Amino acid sequence: MENLAKETPILSIELTNMGDVPKVLYKGEEIKGKVNVSFDWGTKEVWGEDNTYFNIKHADGERDNPSTLNVREIYHSAIDGVTGVDKVKFEKDWERFEEDRKRNRSILKRISNMLKGGKG
Repeated sequence: MENLAKETPILSIELTNMGDVPKVLYKGEEIKGKVNVSFDWGTKEVWGEDNTYFNIKHADGERDNPSTLNVREIYHSAIDGVTGVDKVKFEKDWERFEEDRKRNRSILKRISNMLKGGKG
């Protein structure tokens, strides 16, 4: 009888409903504390080469306190020939996130005022 053992997929991403946090398994292990999940693939017939790319950022620690966060990045880029797992510095990302959030609030406030007939 043949050995029908199923090979563990390198990456599995499940999204049950739009807006849900996706379930991500990397080499059979579920990734918790996801911050960002990106996946892109293109056919060899169009791109002429393997065009698989993924990047998964996940964190542990207290989300309200950036200094306690440990962020890891799991990535693969066929075009660059790079695969790895890195610990990334999160403080700069957090600062940029806070700046973007403040800027977006300001933009939304201006749009809201414009829609109400006020100045931007």
